[in-house]
Amino acid sequence: MSKGKSTTTTSTDPTQMAMYQDLYNRSKNIAALPFTPYSGPRVAGFNPDQLTGFDAARNMFGQSMANDPRGQLAGMGQAPLDINSFQNPYQEQVIDNAMADLNRGRQLQIQSDQDAAIGRGAFGGSRSAVLEAETNRNFADRAGNLAANLRQQGFDSSVANAMQDRNFRSGINQGLLSDQYRNLGLLSGIGLQQQGLQQGAMDAGYNEFLRAINYPREQLGLLAQGVSALPNQQSTTQSSRGGGIAELGAGLGGIGQFITAVSDSRLKENINFIGKSKGHNVYTWNWNEKGKSIGASKFPTVGVIAQEVAHIPEAVTVGEHGYLMVNYGKL
Repeated sequence: MSKGKSTTTTSTDPTQMAMYQDLYNRSKNIAALPFTPYSGPRVAGFNPDQLTGFDAARNMFGQSMANDPRGQLAGMGQAPLDINSFQNPYQEQVIDNAMADLNRGRQLQIQSDQDAAIGRGAFGGSRSAVLEAETNRNFADRAGNLAANLRQQGFDSSVANAMQDRNFRSGINQGLLSDQYRNLGLLSGIGLQQQGLQQGAMDAGYNEFLRAINYPREQLGLLAQGVSALPNQQSTTQSSRGGGIAELGAGLGGIGQFITAVSDSRLKENINFIGKSKGHNVYTWNWNEKGKSIGASKFPTVGVIAQEVAHIPEAVTVGEHGYLMVNYGKL
């Protein structure tokens, strides 16, 4: 019989293979998960305090524009100075009274001139008219000068008072605006704090959503690390096909040493004829469950069938388990 071909088979431990398969199935399940969009809020909106601050700012701007149409308080230039309210009292209390006093003086002078003319017996006529005209001319001159001076003084006083009033009112308005701005700043700060807390709560919800999405992948990664840390459990099996029975015995029991092996057909399955050696049929097979239960797995899965060589003296014996064994040294 010619020298047969040697086959080497490497197999992974079934338990470890089951772990690999479970890991692969888990990864397929995770890969098959549908996309889950986040449906919660992501950006905090304006809160009531901020909205109140916005409305107050708008109202302040509207009022300032209405009360200051020329932009005095807004820094857009000075409005024309209104002195009418300050001139009228001065006109009534100073100029009008002064002119009335001067007119009474004129009338008294005319009366005095008339009395003097009567005393001289020259009442009426051109002389009296000349005196009255002179008195009236003097009055007119004095009245014109007095009115001009008083009006100038009244104007200067009105301007000064108007400026003082405007500065006073501006200071009050600026103070009020400062108070309003400060209050708006406080309100805005509170609103920002509330908005920050609201945004933090939204971010926490979104982060929990991400953790839930990533949790299966993280667990799969832990399992993969655990499986990869296990030592590689593999076994290697060598078998010969078509070789001589003597070489088979040498391979199993050592060179030159012949063995006795279980070879009962009742313990075999998937029996395949592969050739002849010394006139005996040679087969390959697998052990069935019964063969495995009596320990036949430690014997070769290539050789003869005990029932076919039972006629050869001392070649076949019955083992303690009750099944036929072949002494390959007798073949």
